[in-house]
Amino acid sequence: MPVREPFPSLLFAADPGGLVGWQPYFDDLNLQPVLSAVTTDTVLWPLYCSVVDRMSIRLRHSVFRDFDANAALVRAVDAFVADMAEVRRLSALSHRVHNPYEAMGWHLDAGEHYVGAVRRLLAGLIAAQPQSPPMTQLAARLSVFVTEPAHADMADAAARIRAALAGLRYNIAVSRDNVSVTGFHSEPDFTIRTRAMLDRFLGDGIDEFSARLRAPDAGAEAVRHADLSAVESQILTGVGRLFPQEFADLAAFCADTADIVDPRIAAMEAELRFFTSYRAFIAMLTAHDERIEFCYPQIDDVPRASTWIDDAYDVALLLSNVRSADPEPLVRNDFGLEPDEWAAIVSGPNQAGKTTFARMIGQVHHLAAIGVPVPARRARLRPIVTIFTHFERAQSAVSDRGRLAEELTRLADIVHHSDAGALVILNDSLASTSRADAAALSSAVLDKLSGSCAACVYVTAVGAPASSRAPGTVSLVSAVDPDDPARRTFRIERSSAPGTAYATAIAAKYRLTYDGVRNRLAP
Repeated sequence: MPVREPFPSLLFAADPGGLVGWQPYFDDLNLQPVLSAVTTDTVLWPLYCSVVDRMSIRLRHSVFRDFDANAALVRAVDAFVADMAEVRRLSALSHRVHNPYEAMGWHLDAGEHYVGAVRRLLAGLIAAQPQSPPMTQLAARLSVFVTEPAHADMADAAARIRAALAGLRYNIAVSRDNVSVTGFHSEPDFTIRTRAMLDRFLGDGIDEFSARLRAPDAGAEAVRHADLSAVESQILTGVGRLFPQEFADLAAFCADTADIVDPRIAAMEAELRFFTSYRAFIAMLTAHDERIEFCYPQIDDVPRASTWIDDAYDVALLLSNVRSADPEPLVRNDFGLEPDEWAAIVSGPNQAGKTTFARMIGQVHHLAAIGVPVPARRARLRPIVTIFTHFERAQSAVSDRGRLAEELTRLADIVHHSDAGALVILNDSLASTSRADAAALSSAVLDKLSGSCAACVYVTAVGAPASSRAPGTVSLVSAVDPDDPARRTFRIERSSAPGTAYATAIAAKYRLTYDGVRNRLAP
């Protein structure tokens, strides 16, 4: 059996290894509904879950940029993806219907459509002249594939059998409730006679019935249904028996092409759908709000390089807004760390956007790590290959440990596995214990992480731990309206303000500070 040369991958610069179907941080970062909106295809799902190396990220960016700049390429690939969906539909019909002759007919349809899909894709790629190396290599490899004996023989056999079947002539005799199929012996064609008889009533032939009567094959494909009626099935069976050689050739074609789609074409089509699905997802979001931006993040080679994310969104909230009948205004946020900084301590009032901010950072890093555009105006990121999250959870009913013990166990696991390629997001951790104990334990956790992880985001509602004043940590605060401290802006900003700033502002507004109360009680 000849060795089949593989197609160049559009997604992986090297052997991808094992793909995963889930990431432990998906629930905390609210990524499951996002990826489900991108695709429900079980073939594509692992591609959106699995982090890849920086060379593969650059490879994917080059293909995305090719699509962005080349409308002809988009049309060719979209048409191919639609064609392959039709091939799968036709192939499924061949396994669903009951009449074996009909099943063979659907299989032949699927084979012809598959051959045509590959041919049209090749022609489209040649006309579009893509610029990215993966797409130009695909066009070159596809031009060789269509000449391979297996594919060329399938194309020739399908065309030959179709021509033979199209040339079959037979009579259908109807007598009361009986229908029989007999050989054709140059009897007059009643279609011609009927057409001539009704010609004066057909006008210009612009309606569907007239068009089909004048040209019986017109629109035939559009009205074909799976599973013939009992009469149709008997007629087809009769035709099959009347022309045994032609249908024996069809049966041989079906046996020889049981797996219609070459595995390399199937893999290539799945990789193309990775791009078309995500582009469709972006188009859906940006059509809802043209101000939404997606960018190609720059992934640095240095573990603790300068990092910034400008004008970013929580993509799960973007999706929720698209689906909502009464969408709310969304707030963009920025995030940044200098080379000597590794941890951002986020504090501020409750319900002010801190958790959304932490999720946004995690979402951006995951999407960047799988090589797709991220919801931000621009982004430069450290090379993150692992994300660890610790969000507050309800105590397990089947666990005999207390809630604090469960939290500490999870935190210990994060500290143990964290390395230079890890992003750690701690959200309201250790809230199950006292304020003093939470601050002490959080400081211990941050001390352990300071020399290992690439970056850390620590969200707290009980005040910043002592480690927040250590070298490499920065303070971020949920901003409030300076004119109305009770109104949250949902903006997260760098600030050296103490954790009591919000409470102090509220107390001052309602004259509950020490001086305010004393003045009110003074005689």
